[in-house]
Amino acid sequence: NYELVQDRRGRFWLGTELAEVAAFDAERGRFGRRYPLVAEGGRRLSSVLVLRELADGTLAAVVRYRGVSFLDPETGRVVRLEAGPGGLSSNRVNALLE
Repeated sequence: NYELVQDRRGRFWLGTELAEVAAFDAERGRFGRRYPLVAEGGRRLSSVLVLRELADGTLAAVVRYRGVSFLDPETGRVVRLEAGPGGLSSNRVNALLE
């Protein structure tokens, strides 16, 4: 499974089955920089099930059994929201609503 979204600036982003988001490099005609959505050492074989751009330009990605990750496309910073105290009740997320 792959998720593809075009942001408001016209850039294409691909959510992969390796728990990452890749930015399309239009000049080279291929996907370039990749942003891992799980913590280092985490299970990488987790598909991005949902990929959406939020109102503030942040990309939100639901990663199978790994909660939700938020990517700031300008800085490359990823914030993860997973099950635990102060977080989600479960890492099984099926949809995103804003």
